[in-house]
Amino acid sequence: MKFSTLIAIALFAASALAQQSTEPATLATVEGITVDANHNPLPGTWVGLRRQGPQGQPLQDDWQEATSDAGGKFSIHNLPPGLYRLRTERAGYVSIQPFQAPMTLAAGQHVTNLTVELGPVTQLSGKVTDENGDPMPNVTVRPMLAVNEVNGRLRYGNFAGEPVVTNPEGKYQFTVDPGLSGPWYLSFIAPPSATAEQSQRRYVTTYYPGVLDLTQAYGIDTTTAQQLPGLNVRLQPTAVYHVRGKITGELPPDLSVAAMQETGDALALSTDTGQRVHPDGTFDIPGLIPGTWTFILRQTNKREFLGSRVIRIGDRDLEDITIQGQLPADLAGSVTTIPANPQQIPQPATLVRLTPIGGVHHPSGAEVDAGIESLPPVEG
Repeated sequence: MKFSTLIAIALFAASALAQQSTEPATLATVEGITVDANHNPLPGTWVGLRRQGPQGQPLQDDWQEATSDAGGKFSIHNLPPGLYRLRTERAGYVSIQPFQAPMTLAAGQHVTNLTVELGPVTQLSGKVTDENGDPMPNVTVRPMLAVNEVNGRLRYGNFAGEPVVTNPEGKYQFTVDPGLSGPWYLSFIAPPSATAEQSQRRYVTTYYPGVLDLTQAYGIDTTTAQQLPGLNVRLQPTAVYHVRGKITGELPPDLSVAAMQETGDALALSTDTGQRVHPDGTFDIPGLIPGTWTFILRQTNKREFLGSRVIRIGDRDLEDITIQGQLPADLAGSVTTIPANPQQIPQPATLVRLTPIGGVHHPSGAEVDAGIESLPPVEG
């Protein structure tokens, strides 16, 4: 047999194997309809599926896509089995939960009658000014929702929408997801360049309509209109203080301390990564207003809490504060779900979170000085 003939046979075999791996029997199909909140068809809606890895990382940059027809119907074919994330796009609309969650497609699975509901976006807009009424650019405006209640305290999550930054005229505008029930709360964070450290006064986190206490913030009802302008806020410079101290305990390197303001029956969940702890274990947290704060210790860019302490700030800087750290324990297990509807798409990506029954604890002990009091545990 000639060498060229062997090459031809080998190429034919490789082609046959490749074709076998993409046989229709091994590929999945997703068909459905895009509708509005009243279940009327929404034609011209882009629908995309992107394959995900075990931890939710995209395995491909491109989306397998389709556009819904005049009746709102769409179909996406030739999908290899695996975990997928669904996304939709249509001007003036946004997908309503739970279709932001991943879906698992089995080999040869044919998903039919998938209803993807979209709701009209609501636009919130306004202007941020300083104490003199001048526009404040580069202020971060972050939407928040009351996500749950633990031990009688509402917790406000600032993951409810993407933050925006005010333009040179101090104006901002963003859209909110109709799939998330309100009311919405807005926080305003001035850039470091807008502070005045030399006078120990700076612009601090402010909540709409211009208060420093989250319990006094005004919730915005987005069900009444799709355009909500005029949400203006004036920031006022406020006296701020430092808290300096040291971390104790046998802990890993690269630690950070984040400060979360306690506000009675409300707690804003912080996305602040905190201040890095120095190699000798000391830390310095600037720009804190008088009141009660929970200091959270963690490894930088990791979620595990390594320690916490509740501190009350008066009218001066606080020194020599200690936070006792402790390595976290590991807990392993599994989660099993049984869909009530056989047509329901399984949602395997489940977030498991533990909340201490007694809240986040801090070391007990006597009063450190006039600026700090020993407080009962505060839920974090």
